Amino acid sequence: MTNKHFGWHKRWVVNLDQCTATHDSGLIVRAERAIDGEAATDFKPVNLAGWQNEMLKTMPISNLLPHAQRLMKEAVQVYQRAQEDRH
Repeated sequence: MTNKHFGWHKRWVVNLDQCTATHDSGLIVRAERAIDGEAATDFKPVNLAGWQNEMLKTMPISNLLPHAQRLMKEAVQVYQRAQEDRH
């Protein structure tokens, strides 16, 4: 039996040229170099306020923060996986 998040990575589209990961819910996460010349990357939501407003139409506010946190973790994982696959 699979859990409700099975196949989560299929809901993401990664664009390495634009340094973004976009979830099918509309959340866009941008990867930015934290320190010049190093591989460290910082991930920031591009459209968090608009995404939150849309999500509040379909979920209670108490679920919004945990949902956003999970999606941010997923964005990091799927983006890093795409970078590894590129090389």
